[in-house]
Amino acid sequence: MKVDKKEVIKMRQTNQCATLQEIGNRFGVSRERIRQILSSNNIQTKNYKWLLRYYCLECGTELVGHGRANRKFCSVSCCNSYKRITVMCDNCGALFKRRASELLWYPNIPAHQPKHSFCSRKCLGSYTGKHYGFGAHPRTCKKG
Repeated sequence: MKVDKKEVIKMRQTNQCATLQEIGNRFGVSRERIRQILSSNNIQTKNYKWLLRYYCLECGTELVGHGRANRKFCSVSCCNSYKRITVMCDNCGALFKRRASELLWYPNIPAHQPKHSFCSRKCLGSYTGKHYGFGAHPRTCKKG
């Protein structure tokens, strides 16, 4: 069976991650024949998937070292900051970060969803006192 060598070379140059077996299956020949065609034209025959570059999802730095394909972050601090969401305090209006898991409890059950977010215990106490404490009760309001 005749194989168009130019087509094999073109396929190898456009898809360098393809294995020789994949290219051979496409053209209906063995991987050894594909290797011979590529070697005679001085084109690399090895699959270099391991040369792909991987980058941190948070800061964008290149991941180096063993197992980089399985890692998504360059450090623990990048992982932690990626999983945090910026929210606004309901009492003072300050911006702060919370873990996404703290804000997304039981999405199908409205009673279990957090209704308010506070930056500190002080803001929580202040908000609770204003809205649910003695000052919020109609009998304790001063009549003027």
